[in-house]
Amino acid sequence: MDLAAPPPTNVALIGAGALMHRVPDGLLTLGHDNGNQTVVSFGPNGQMTPCELRGLLGAGAATRFARGVATFELGGCFESLGGGVYARHAGVRREGWFVTALRPIATQTLLSGCELPVDEDEAVDVHLVGDSVLGVTVGSIRLGDVRCDPVVDEIAMRMNAACAAEEVVAALCGAPTSGDAA
Repeated sequence: MDLAAPPPTNVALIGAGALMHRVPDGLLTLGHDNGNQTVVSFGPNGQMTPCELRGLLGAGAATRFARGVATFELGGCFESLGGGVYARHAGVRREGWFVTALRPIATQTLLSGCELPVDEDEAVDVHLVGDSVLGVTVGSIRLGDVRCDPVVDEIAMRMNAACAAEEVVAALCGAPTSGDAA
């Protein structure tokens, strides 16, 4: 029996769109249910820019657009770590990236309490940017010194898991999670 993979969810597509809009050297390949592919990139090989994709995914349009998308793959500088977390190689640095439906200030508050697998004196640079069009927050993590350290993967996974758990709690309580970049 041949079981086809289910099409990506709106949440996954919105996350990919948000990441692509923040990272200039990303590459997103969308596979459509009619067999065509669309390459999304700021680079010369892109058939659609991340800004154009963002417009298709924002303000309730994601459901209509997502109906025709059968698969997607983030590539270029991105390496999937699973669960919606990606590593990005930026020169000698390794960054962790994730997307959450939580507002930036709620994300910042939540992440400040995360237990991290680093020494107390080690600098962890966390950058959060709200995307008011897509209603999400994009997070990136780097370790303070200039090195390529896989510990950043573990930090990104823990932070993403904390955000996902908080999203579930908010959904159960009926609290809003997303909103503008404020």
